[in-house]
Amino acid sequence: MSGLSFSWRRALCGAVLPLAALLSACSPDYNWRELTVADGQVQAIFPARASTESRDLPLGDHKITFSLTTATVGEALFAVGYAPLPPAAQGAPGMPRQLGETLVRSLYANVGVEAPQPLPAFGEDIRITGKTGVAGRAPPWLLARVWVTDRALIEVVAMGTAESLTPEHAAEFVRGASIKR
Repeated sequence: MSGLSFSWRRALCGAVLPLAALLSACSPDYNWRELTVADGQVQAIFPARASTESRDLPLGDHKITFSLTTATVGEALFAVGYAPLPPAAQGAPGMPRQLGETLVRSLYANVGVEAPQPLPAFGEDIRITGKTGVAGRAPPWLLARVWVTDRALIEVVAMGTAESLTPEHAAEFVRGASIKR
């Protein structure tokens, strides 16, 4: 009986281990970690090692320094963007809101979709699906939130295709971000 049991274990290990290795190679490995980003303004959970880059970008009639902290898992992108408002925008009535609306419109433009009117409210989930994919692939989609504070613009975005990003992983990332007050 022990000979039969040994053969059974050996056969099971011979079939299960390669199958497990194959399945793990097919699905992205999410290794969630909590980070403080955006010059200490945002607490977020990233699914992989993150890196930050900054550059000056035009936003409406203003040029702002935009920092983007990103992580990728397969072809899915997870990002927290942060831009301190220029001093002129901080004191101008309506200017922070106008810059925030420009940022929201850019999310729609990134997937080739016309922005709705009215725009989604700041701090609420924004889900956008592009109309066409590239080179026969599924269309891109994203889940995001944009906040406008008295001193900064902040966006949290998970973006991919139906094949590369599940709604659950996108929601975990976007809803796991919070502004530190």
